Amino acid sequence: MRKAAVLLSGLMILIFVIGSPLSVGSMTAVSVGSTLWSAMQDVAVNGNYAYCSMEKGLVVVDISNLSETRFVSQIAPDSGMALGSMIAGNYLYVAFWSGGMGIYDVNDPASPNLVGRINPGGYINDVFVQGNYAYLSDRYGFFYVVDISAPSSPQLMTTLSGFNGAFAVKVIDTVAYLGTSSGLVTINVASPDTSIFISICSTQTRVYDIAIANGIAYVACESKGLQVIAMPRPDDMYILGGYGIIGGAYGVDVAGDVAYLARYDYSSGIVNSGLMAFDITNPEVPTLIGLYRDPYGLKVSIKDSIAFVADRTLGLQLINILHPPSFGLIGEYRTQESRCVAIAGNRAYVAGNGFSIIDISDNSNPIVLGQIPFDYTGMDVAVVDTLAFVTGYFTSPYSNTGQFAIISITDDQNPYVISSTSLPKAGFSLAIQGNYAYLGGYDSLQIFDISNPLVPVIVSYFPQRCDYIAVRGDFAYIPHLKILNISNPLSPHLEGEDQIGGAAADIVLRGDTAFVCAWTGELMMGFVYSFDISNPAAPLMLDYDYTGDDAFCMELKNNFAIVGTYGGLYYFDITDPAAIVSSGHDAVWGYVSDIAVAGGYGYLAVEDGLQIVRFQGTCCDLPGDFTNNDLVNILDVTAMIDNLYKGGPPAACVAEADANGSGVANIQDITYLIKFLYLGGPTPICGPI
Repeated sequence: MRKAAVLLSGLMILIFVIGSPLSVGSMTAVSVGSTLWSAMQDVAVNGNYAYCSMEKGLVVVDISNLSETRFVSQIAPDSGMALGSMIAGNYLYVAFWSGGMGIYDVNDPASPNLVGRINPGGYINDVFVQGNYAYLSDRYGFFYVVDISAPSSPQLMTTLSGFNGAFAVKVIDTVAYLGTSSGLVTINVASPDTSIFISICSTQTRVYDIAIANGIAYVACESKGLQVIAMPRPDDMYILGGYGIIGGAYGVDVAGDVAYLARYDYSSGIVNSGLMAFDITNPEVPTLIGLYRDPYGLKVSIKDSIAFVADRTLGLQLINILHPPSFGLIGEYRTQESRCVAIAGNRAYVAGNGFSIIDISDNSNPIVLGQIPFDYTGMDVAVVDTLAFVTGYFTSPYSNTGQFAIISITDDQNPYVISSTSLPKAGFSLAIQGNYAYLGGYDSLQIFDISNPLVPVIVSYFPQRCDYIAVRGDFAYIPHLKILNISNPLSPHLEGEDQIGGAAADIVLRGDTAFVCAWTGELMMGFVYSFDISNPAAPLMLDYDYTGDDAFCMELKNNFAIVGTYGGLYYFDITDPAAIVSSGHDAVWGYVSDIAVAGGYGYLAVEDGLQIVRFQGTCCDLPGDFTNNDLVNILDVTAMIDNLYKGGPPAACVAEADANGSGVANIQDITYLIKFLYLGGPTPICGPI
């Protein structure tokens, strides 16, 4: 067991109920819940529901009313990003990249239930189900056959390797069709425990998706677009025709005499991206008959006269394809990128490419309440009473304009914009104090009078790039570090400044100390600084330390600074601001662009969703083990009583003394432990710090 040393002055005598707050020398974050998935990868449609595979999760959408799609439920897997998926019967089968395949009972779409999982190794990116078997393709060229006759206990039957990457799989009767880096492969699967390679038709590029109709394969071939492959026999395949494109083709489906191709043109933006429709009456010469442009089409599934497009940027797009070339959007489920987050009560307010209100009454089951889509990227959000304030930018922070929106949040289910103001440059940050909003942007700090939120009015301007801002009393703090006197908001002026290394990102105030984080770009290293700001005219740097990745955001929790970086979270003990001490690192969260802390929980705006974590001391690996003997028993109860009331020795790891996870060690932990040991009570948990 890894234990942290704890220094206590004098005898520790905890009072009966209040107790003492816990303190540890290092910390970590444990995942609790997630929501707001983005970066859509695939869609499986079944009845009135669309099952959307996201970069790190799954969302079930009610499509019974095509023009008003509705969020139903979400799945936050702990097994990797969700890529390919398929519905068969009452089960959803999902390819989870490094996490293998998950099987979900979706008999009740409002409550999907994981019933089985298998991980044969590698990186699974597609799944196809036929009868009692699931067929999996692997990024590094493996093909797996899995027996799913008992969904709760899937069994690997056979593995076939040696292909140069495998990205898609379809099965018809006893033949599997595998999309690889080199072309379309056929495999004999007549005997599930003995898969045999048959043949390959070279496409000279990756095959990302496959649709088969009338004995012909239509494949999405990355840079070569739509390729049509004749298949008189599984061992006799050849290119029959095709349609070249600029960019990349990723998804394909066929309905009648029309093939639909989802493509993304990364060379010219959205101009040639989206959904393409081809007349395949003569498959040797596919003829383009329709195009619907969207930013990043990845997969397409056709049902009746609707194309369900999995768009990496926009989410689920429902496109009417009844009368080509007159395609039109009839509905969508916009995924909401998470760039910033604010907490007020039991609600999280998140902005990115939209604005969302999340019920966090139960952190393990966050629920999306109301949403508003944006045509810009929200970079900062603040909440005051019944209003939310958001600032952001269009497309690029370096060349385009920004936006400042004020949103009514009186009704959780129906937030709405009450005013929207254009900014001359990108908006990065904001702070609200009294009747004024302080907006930091690409080249300036702008101060708005918001006494009438319907008509915010700019009252002053200070020429200084401002990636983040903190406001307190008569001063505004910009993390470069510059301190502005705003005693008269109509006339801000520089009060004092100091220098930092790197590009300033965030600033947090505590008493007479300001903590600043910064990033370096190509160096992929960040900084954490502390400044004495007791004299605003002459701030003084106290200390600094490093992060292993660019640092973008920061919050304080007890005696720790929690820093969000390009590669996760870094922790620093700031008990003495003049001696910052590195205290741990969690790499699992990816790019963290914003952090909000409430109680023992952290709310992380990451690039593919809102992650909710619980902070705890790293010494706590067996909660309730007060005596540190790798057991939880009556000796721990006795030791707790001795410590609480007789001045006995404290726990080696005080977080383990907090058996009920309340953040305080007291009599309630003794009661909790007795109930666990003798009355069937709940298991002890590591307390937040």
